[in-house]
Amino acid sequence: MKRQLTRTVMAVVLVLTLMGCGKDSDLTTYSGTYCIPAHDHVLLINRLGAAVSFTLTADNLTLTGTGSVQDSAMTLTTQVDGEPFVLDLVFAADAGSFTGEYTLADMTRPYNGVKGACLDDYPPGEIELSAPYVDLADMAFIHKGFGCSVSGPWEDHSGLDIVPSGNLMPIRAMASGKVVEVNASRHSPDNNWITSVTVKYNSVYRVLYAFENLTPHDADLDIQFANLYVTPGQRIDAGYILGRLHTVEGTYYHVHISLIRNGERICPEPYLEDDAKTGLNALIHANYPDLSMCYPCE
Repeated sequence: MKRQLTRTVMAVVLVLTLMGCGKDSDLTTYSGTYCIPAHDHVLLINRLGAAVSFTLTADNLTLTGTGSVQDSAMTLTTQVDGEPFVLDLVFAADAGSFTGEYTLADMTRPYNGVKGACLDDYPPGEIELSAPYVDLADMAFIHKGFGCSVSGPWEDHSGLDIVPSGNLMPIRAMASGKVVEVNASRHSPDNNWITSVTVKYNSVYRVLYAFENLTPHDADLDIQFANLYVTPGQRIDAGYILGRLHTVEGTYYHVHISLIRNGERICPEPYLEDDAKTGLNALIHANYPDLSMCYPCE
């Protein structure tokens, strides 16, 4: 009787131990580092039971937030420039990947990740920029150049505003790379839509192309999106047609182009190929014969 009781107690202890180990494992499931290849984002998730925190790194931008988990579904929340940023993720059974989407400023986009670090397979060195147009005649003039002083000719302006000569003129990639963002956002104070494409050249340089037809109407946004030819994660060569600007009469329609180095927008002129420099300066001088492409910060 005593031997049987001992065996029973040992069996109960073994079962409880196994149950406890499984419970501890469940408490931290989905913790770890995930790469979002389409955007080159790195998502670090820390989970302990129902409590979830995370850090999201996108080049020079770092976001932190909290979340909740229910079975294989996880919701993470933070803010970007005061706007709610929400990730809704569903993990695979082995927790090695997830599918999901993010929501920011009323826009929802796919957001899929795999466990592990992102690969850095970009070219080293400096960027060289070709012309953003197919034919110089497709562009009418440059309305604004680069400046970072409110007292300068271009005031505080982070890139080049190129006005096309007609509707649906093509805009080319000025450098090769990966498309890491295709977004739409409303621009205050007029609530106008701006659609943007960001191409990452390497860990230092990226180029932002903002297609600005500047209307608040969803129908114009839909037309502009229909005339973008790239998606996040796509690799492109310099000269690839990113899209065409949908122009709306009576608005200040243009394509805004910014060169970004280590998160800071800089003057593109030193990086331009000779033909591109000549053509873009000609577009500036069409309206402003005495002005330069860029003016330094004071």
